[in-house]
Amino acid sequence: MGETIESRLQIRYVTGTDENGKKKTATVGYSGVKTEAADEQLLGAASKIAAMCSNSTDAVLRVNTVRLA
Repeated sequence: MGETIESRLQIRYVTGTDENGKKKTATVGYSGVKTEAADEQLLGAASKIAAMCSNSTDAVLRVNTVRLA
């Protein structure tokens, strides 16, 4: 596996439902995440951020950019 050169945190919130009853979501991203941060640390930070939002959380994602060559 290659070297992780960038990491981002994304929190997906449920913002409502459409006319067919399907949930609508919005994703908020945070860049500048330390690549060496553990997943548990990011989940803890995301939980604290999400607690300040009135919408419920649908998913917490970590997006890594890895140098392959």
